[in-house]
Amino acid sequence: MPFEELEDVTSADIALRIFGGTVGELFVSAGEALRAVMLGGAARRAEGMEISFELRAESIEMLLFSFLNELLFHKDSSALLVSPTVVDVDHGPGGASLRCAAVAERIEPALHDFIVDIKAVTMHRFSVCYENGAWTATVVFDV
Repeated sequence: MPFEELEDVTSADIALRIFGGTVGELFVSAGEALRAVMLGGAARRAEGMEISFELRAESIEMLLFSFLNELLFHKDSSALLVSPTVVDVDHGPGGASLRCAAVAERIEPALHDFIVDIKAVTMHRFSVCYENGAWTATVVFDV
């Protein structure tokens, strides 16, 4: 798994360190981590439909924050589990943007047994950094 749970960050919520070789891989890993926390790593997948969306933000940190909240919005508003397959990210001094290709599955109780329902992404210790040739993010989910 391209993430690890951080035990010493929060007592009530779930904190993760997420990894990616590229910034696009970091975003895909963040989507996989979100799904794995909610459903467990071995959750079956239903057939899904391909979707895409675009986002813009003032920084790479805020882009990841918006991206994770977009995935939660689909879950809560449309009962869809959205799993990103490819995320193309552009970032620079003027801001950051992404184009995401994803598979969206309709939530089916027979297939999707939620371990925990994530309500939101928090700004507590939220960070994104590029160091030693790899991207990492620290994310705390409100459960």
